[in-house]
This record gives sequence, C-alpha cells and structure tokens, in this order.
Amino acid sequence: MAQNTTDVTDGTYSVAVTWTSQDTQTLRSDNFTVTGGSSYTITIDVLDNTNAGRTRCGLGFGTAGINWNDFNTYSADQATFQTLTFSGTVPEGETTGYVEVRFYDVAANWAGSAMNIIDNITVTLDGGSNLVVNGSFEDWGNSEPTAYTIQQIQDTTGTGNGASIHAGEYVITTGIITAIYGETFTMQSGTGVFSGIWVQNNATIVAVGDEVEVTGAVQESFGKTVLIASQIDITGQPGTEILPAEISTLLANDEGYEGVFVVCTGTCDNENPDAKSTKADYNEWSINDGSGSVRVDDFALDSPFEPTLGNEYEVTGILDFTFSNFKIQPRDINDIVLIGAGTDPIMSITSPANGSTVNSADVNIVFTVLNFDVANGTADGHIQYTLDGGAVTPLYTTDPIALTGLSEAEHTVAMELVDNSNNPLDPPVTATVSFTVDLGTIPGYTTIYEIQYTTDASGNSPLIDTEVTTRGVVVAKNSDKFWIQDGAGAWNGVYVYYTTTPSPAIGDSVIVTATVVEYNNLTELSSPTYTVVNTGNTIAAPAVVATGDAGSEMYEGVLIQVEGVNNKIGRASCRERVCYVV
Repeated sequence: MAQNTTDVTDGTYSVAVTWTSQDTQTLRSDNFTVTGGSSYTITIDVLDNTNAGRTRCGLGFGTAGINWNDFNTYSADQATFQTLTFSGTVPEGETTGYVEVRFYDVAANWAGSAMNIIDNITVTLDGGSNLVVNGSFEDWGNSEPTAYTIQQIQDTTGTGNGASIHAGEYVITTGIITAIYGETFTMQSGTGVFSGIWVQNNATIVAVGDEVEVTGAVQESFGKTVLIASQIDITGQPGTEILPAEISTLLANDEGYEGVFVVCTGTCDNENPDAKSTKADYNEWSINDGSGSVRVDDFALDSPFEPTLGNEYEVTGILDFTFSNFKIQPRDINDIVLIGAGTDPIMSITSPANGSTVNSADVNIVFTVLNFDVANGTADGHIQYTLDGGAVTPLYTTDPIALTGLSEAEHTVAMELVDNSNNPLDPPVTATVSFTVDLGTIPGYTTIYEIQYTTDASGNSPLIDTEVTTRGVVVAKNSDKFWIQDGAGAWNGVYVYYTTTPSPAIGDSVIVTATVVEYNNLTELSSPTYTVVNTGNTIAAPAVVATGDAGSEMYEGVLIQVEGVNNKIGRASCRERVCYVV
C-alpha cells in the first residue's frame, strides 16, 4: 500500500494498493459499534484502471462475519473512479461491525501484478454519520515500523480468538527462513511456541536458511497471522539449522505452533477428512498418535500423497491454518516418511467438527477406532464417554453416539478407550469434541418454509430464480437426487436436483446452496452444492393426510402418510401427483 495524492475523491490522500500474488488480498477496518435492526449503507470509491485485478468490499459483524452473497459487485476496469454501494439491515443482536476490502486477480489478464486505488470508504446506519475511522485515508500515522520479535507479533494474549494483538500494525522483525511455498514463506526466531510466522513475499528472491529482516503489516487472514512484506532485507546466511520441534499430534492443533517448523509421528486415521462434510477430496489426510488428529496437506508437493489407513508416518513441515483447520505443510515429499504398519490403538472423532455450531438439538458423534477391537467383554475392550462431564456411559460398538434433546449451549463429549476391566489404556487413548447447539435462525439462511410457502395461484415459489442457502435432513432419494425437510408437515420439504455421485444419504443433515426454480410446476433447488453437517439423524415423521389433500401444493416435497391406503408411506413429489413407495 502506498499513499497517493494524484487520484483522490475525498480529502488530500487516497491509497494505492499493489498486489503481486493471485491469492486474494484483504484490508480490514477497525471495529465500530452497530445496532441490530438498523439499515446500513456502505460505499467505497475505486479507481480500477487495470484489467489484471479488481476490488470488492463487504460489511461484517462480530458474530455473523461477512455474508459475501450480499456484496457481489466488483469494480470494473475503467479510467475514472467508480463508487460501489451496498445496503441492507444489521442482523438482530449484532453490536460490532467492520469493513473488509478484498483485492482479486483477473486470471485471464494476470501479468504478475495489479494496482487499484481506493478512497472514501463509508458506513452509515439509518442515514447517520460515517462509522469508518480514517475511511478517506487522511491519517497515515507514524511511517516508521515498530520493532517486535516474532514471538511478540504472534502473541494472542487477551484476543480470545487466536488473533495477534498487533494485527493491523506496521512492524519490522527478523528471523531465519524455514520453508518457501510459492509466493509465501515462513520464518522463525528461536524455537518453541510463537517462534514462527507466515510471510507474504513482495517478490524478493530468498532461500531457506537466509536470515532476513522483514518490514510490513501484520494481518489476520482467515484465522492465520500473516506478515504482508513491503520490504525484505537479507542480512546473512548464519548456517544455524533450525530443527523441527517434536510435538504430539494434539499440540499440532495449538495456535502457539502456527508458522513453526514441527515434526509429528502418528498413524493415518483418515485418508480424506473432508469426505463426510463436503463429499470432496482436497488431498488432505490426518495422523494421530493417540492424543488427537492433525491434518497433513499437499500445498508444496508436486502431486498428492496417497496414505494408507492404519500405517504409521513421520511428517515434518510448517504448521499452517487454512479453512478452519490446523495442518502440517510438508516442504517436499521427503518430509513424509513411512514408519510401518501402525499397531497402537487410535480413536478419532470425525463429526461434528471441533468448535463447530450445530443447528439441531439432536447430534450424532461419529468416530473411528483403529488397532483396537470394541465389544462387550469379548474383545480388546470398549469405549467410555461423558457428555459435559456427566455420568460415564459405556459403549460397546463403533456406531455413532446419538445425542438427543441437547440444550442451546456449548457441549463437550469426551471419549476414552478402556480394557475389559474398565481401566484406561497405557498410554491413554482419548478423543474430545466441543460444539455449540444453536436452534435459532441461522444468519444468511433461508428456511424451506420460506422457499415453499406461497399464496400465488400458480403455486410458484416467491423466491423463484433466487440463490438460497438452506438446510434440512434427507428424507428420501431418487438416484443422486434427494428431498430434504427441516420439520414435519406442510411447506417443510423441497426437492434437490443433484446429479453428481455421491449424494448424501437418508438421515444426513445437510446445508444446501442452490437456485430456486420451477420445473414442470415443481419447485426444486437447482445446480446445488451441499455440505453434510452430521449423519444418522431421525427423519421427520410423515404428515398424515387424506387422499384428497395428498396432491395439494402445501405437501409438495413433504413426506406424507395417506389415510386409508395400504403401503401408506409416500411422497408428494410434484404438483397434483403422489408417488407411493410400494
């Protein structure tokens, strides 16, 4: 970023933003106070006189974050300033807001860099004054960077969310480069917690082992602390090798080791940890030494590594945090070493994700157990678990733990393998997951009822041709296509036109993003993507209806039971027609 005085829309200065990476770059304002229910307007002036990049901005809130679907307008390549304007309503209950500006590449025209000029960022509530401090970039403060150690930059004391206490500051620090990943690298000073940091390079040519002095801005990028370098000076090659910290797979999920060179040894307990939640494969896998799982990624590898479930591996690399998960980033294929077939007992919880929010009072705890046979007195032992520190419950199978009627609160399930005499193993093998149950309205979500309920004589949805995100439990399937409901009764079911294998299973709770369309008078969700929240749920009870009501609009997509008919379970699959399961 650079101060600009030539192209300005308000005051004396604007800011020229140049980026040399095709990764999305961000600029975030300080937080400001908002009032739930207020009408907001957000504006930004952008001079985008390049076809290689574009700019976008959004308004976020302390709890809900930013729903980028509400801010879908980007700057366009033109020779004069343009103003992007958005308006909406502050979600109820929110008290804190912030502006985030994003800078994107245009891949077809990318030539190594792009530059946009921005000025006059405003946020007003109900037509009031601008809430963005220094939105016109008039105050540039102290241009001299503040010197900190990497440990001081990475300090998260009092933030409560793993963010650096120096986020947004202009700093200078030193360290030794430990790994290079394309346009980013990691540097470290000393060893132990908070000794490493990820750095966004400014095109300076560097090598592993270089001692560098980096000047730049501290930024939180989707939960990871990153130093955005504006200047990098190579001060020497000290020849001092930084050795990886030998840590447990549990500690490899600790904020203190983000950016640190580490090594973990564990058994592969999951070849694709994303399969249950997204049905995708991002070439990540996980290892577990009995203390908990950590993911392994392939960011720097020439081709994905294919692990074998149950084999033991030693994995060396830098601890990263992306897409809400800590993961080890091997520097090359030699950082993954096969130890042999795993023999130690392992237990891992695969769903729900630790720290996640679940919008249901009924939650299934899905887990895996390796190298340990679970039964009642006839195998290696069994499982004991507690809910919120309560009574110990024995479990003699590896079927999901079905928790029902949970209150709206944070809950913790702690599991442990024990022998047939109820004694913990030595060393202990445990797994713990914490999650929050929130039964209220999900920010940014549209209920199935809102999609289906209509007073129009045509029966068309009021949201036709609108992209929505909704959720429900799969109650029936037709090949890969499926129906979901978020409750029993009229207007609570909808058909999802999904054509890719695999599709979710009956009983899966799913979040679906799709476009509402009318096809042959049937309301359906078209071109969908979905995420599985949890599995094995009890489906909604069928609505009991008379034969004359079975074909009515309100039961379209709803599981029904028709009175007075044998083989009663059926589905009002489309208008004026009922397809029975016989």
